[in-house]
Amino acid sequence: MHERKERRNGAGSLYVAVIAALMLIAALIGISVFFRVSDISVVGNSVYDGDELVKAAGIKLDDNIFFISDSQAAARIRNAYPYVDSVRILKKLPGTVVIEITENLPIAFIPTEDADFILDHTGKILERRDKGHTGGLIEIRGAQPIMPAAGQRLSFGEEQTLRLEAMKSVLDAVRRAGMGERIQWLDVTALSSIRFMYENRFTVDMGRGDDAEQKLYILSRIAKDHPTERANVDLSDSEAAHYIPN
Repeated sequence: MHERKERRNGAGSLYVAVIAALMLIAALIGISVFFRVSDISVVGNSVYDGDELVKAAGIKLDDNIFFISDSQAAARIRNAYPYVDSVRILKKLPGTVVIEITENLPIAFIPTEDADFILDHTGKILERRDKGHTGGLIEIRGAQPIMPAAGQRLSFGEEQTLRLEAMKSVLDAVRRAGMGERIQWLDVTALSSIRFMYENRFTVDMGRGDDAEQKLYILSRIAKDHPTERANVDLSDSEAAHYIPN
């Protein structure tokens, strides 16, 4: 009697397992049939063509939307295209994929003998350009890049880390202040006396570059009060500016 009961229990367990397996198979078949990618769009891109970005992502029409790896698709795009800062893969059931792009903005360039290398505010090299095609960007002076290449981080070598960090700090402050197009060059030759040209008429000494946002605010007030003059402006002290007309 006991053995028959165990056999019935075993058969019941097997029956439940088979039904569960069949239900799982049916669910997978349903997913594969009804959740295929039917539309792919790209938003936020201006530098690169949308079709190129879709191809780089590796997402294709008729792919199963649940089997797409968001992180892998995003990484493929970022690795292939230097101007891309971040990528989000948005899925809208049953079959729509939206690739949302945030792009890096060029703010400066560093010249070499053969070419100019375009930078964002973090020191990422966005592209290599022929000499003389850098209008509206800040020229970086006082440092030589080590083996620059598009998509890589700018390097001045291990001994020049402080110089690189000072440059990035000032560029970030300039970006946040919206002053990029007003600055012609930034000289980091002397870390105790970081200098730049503002509006082609003010030669500015920032000192070490600390309190950069405060110093840029003071400079904007000076430029407003002296709309046509040329001068040297000493901002090494963030509490007070020294204005010396030329």
